[in-house]
Amino acid sequence: WLLALPGIALTLMFAYIPMSGLVIIFKDYNFKDGIFGSPWVGLKNFEFFFANFSNAWRATKNTIILNLFYTVFGTVAAVGLAIMFNEIRHKKFLKVSQSLSIMPYFISWVVAGGILRALLNYDGGAINNLLVSIGFERLDFYNDPKYWRVILTLCNIWKSAGYNGIIYFSTIAGFDTSLYESAQVDGANLWQRIRYITIPLLKPTIIILFLLSIGKIMRRPDHDDVHHKSVSDAVRYDRYHRYLRISFGYRCGRLCNGFCRGAVPVHLRLCSGTVLQLAGRTF
Repeated sequence: WLLALPGIALTLMFAYIPMSGLVIIFKDYNFKDGIFGSPWVGLKNFEFFFANFSNAWRATKNTIILNLFYTVFGTVAAVGLAIMFNEIRHKKFLKVSQSLSIMPYFISWVVAGGILRALLNYDGGAINNLLVSIGFERLDFYNDPKYWRVILTLCNIWKSAGYNGIIYFSTIAGFDTSLYESAQVDGANLWQRIRYITIPLLKPTIIILFLLSIGKIMRRPDHDDVHHKSVSDAVRYDRYHRYLRISFGYRCGRLCNGFCRGAVPVHLRLCSGTVLQLAGRTF
């Protein structure tokens, strides 16, 4: 407890005590009276939010859907990559494969945005040039939002699957090898060993990382640089932040935004934890 005391003190000081300032979103704040002396207005600061709920819901829905895509498909890709690493027997090839897979994680999103623009640009993009060379018409990716959920999901998988795959691979490396040897003696093939040994043993790690990612679902991402200005209204996360800030004013908008971005993940984490617990009992 003595070793944990500094961490607990810092957490209380910088994470919990400042939460008392959230009361500002229920007040008509002014500098003269301060946070606690300003007049109380209740939910008046949220009136514009509820009056234009369709716009706010569309922005929130895009955020939740994209993050669910990232979490679900990213987890599948990372687990698949870890299992493939575990089946590689050549040590040098394994090291090279791990290094290449984790390399995109250290590439800046600014650089990733430049690569994506070189691929998807309407006039000189590599994908459009390929489509034209085989007889198809060019696709205007940057003016059509329907492509971007898939594109951003693929970008996120490319960027993070290698890093997350290393985490799962390190977990697999700690499994008891006698389980695999016994299954192989009993005639289990590779797919059966993966299905009945590897994946069930990985389930606790998958659940923990899934719940942690759910808690960050409303956090502003690092990859705004991959978005073009023309598609920002369709998929950009900080639209929700700008919407509230313009509606309520800078200070109150940021706090209302933070309040909503904190409340939504808490409920999502509780719901997802309940669903995963029920699924664990079922399967």
